[in-house]
Amino acid sequence: MANRLSQWIKKELRRHFTIMLVPHSGFKPMRFSFSVSFLIFLFCFWTGLTIWAGYLSSKHIDYWRVRAEHSLIKLRMTLLAKQLNQSREYLDQVKENDNQIRELLELKSKKSIIVEEGKGGPSEKEIEKLELYLSGKLEITPEELHKQALKLKEISKTRLNSISEILTTVDRQRSLYRATPNIWPAEGRITSGYGFRIHPVHGTFELHSGIDIAAPRDTPIVATADGRVVFTGWSEGYGKLLIVDHGHNYKTLYGHLNKIICKQGDMVKRGDIIAAVGDTGTSTGYHLHYEVKFNDKILNPKRFLDEDNFFAKK
Repeated sequence: MANRLSQWIKKELRRHFTIMLVPHSGFKPMRFSFSVSFLIFLFCFWTGLTIWAGYLSSKHIDYWRVRAEHSLIKLRMTLLAKQLNQSREYLDQVKENDNQIRELLELKSKKSIIVEEGKGGPSEKEIEKLELYLSGKLEITPEELHKQALKLKEISKTRLNSISEILTTVDRQRSLYRATPNIWPAEGRITSGYGFRIHPVHGTFELHSGIDIAAPRDTPIVATADGRVVFTGWSEGYGKLLIVDHGHNYKTLYGHLNKIICKQGDMVKRGDIIAAVGDTGTSTGYHLHYEVKFNDKILNPKRFLDEDNFFAKK
């Protein structure tokens, strides 16, 4: 059976086809004769050639596509490099502003942010890079962009740390300012200053730990700084007494009060009315006894009084 099939295939492959071309002009007819095996070969050859041409065409298209993508990536890298350079310029401006703020605050960092004396200069690689850039031969590589991005990240981190330190310092200074007594506690005139004197009641020579501000009964008394009321009540010598803890080791004491408006534990702001002038305790008349303490040491309150404040009375 297989032998007969093989003979039939061979017979069919040897069969010929004849094609005749009969021109309408006076030329003679042309006849072409082809075997089936030749036609099969020609078909296979043409199919292979078509496939090969398609393969070459696709490779050519891939080449141009890759080339276009490369050009696009190069353009994006160039734009990214320009943006990185602009970012570094902005950071240089931030650095300059940072230095100016530090000078105004007289801030010397205790951290790793150290402002050194001016020195430096380009390295050999940086000089070579500038020459290539000026000649138009500089090509940006992904590695170079990566290095620039890392360097920019480190610079940004340093600047953020510096700004954070400045903000912390400003907050601390603001908090210290809010905690420092710096206004008059009551409107009146000073009748007895800070320092050694003869006690007006006992007649003994001793230290007067504050200042006495004479004023009419129930004259409003205000907190001289932000803080928390830590004591309200009676104290021998002081009479009705109020103590405010302002933080940062500052405390103020208000004595001889007629009445206390706030209670222990209350938070008060500078300028809040907290009490009224009275004549309680060891006193010869209506006045406020005002003290300032720092680290539990008595200070002269007049150091903290603003002579231009509307409470001030010479």
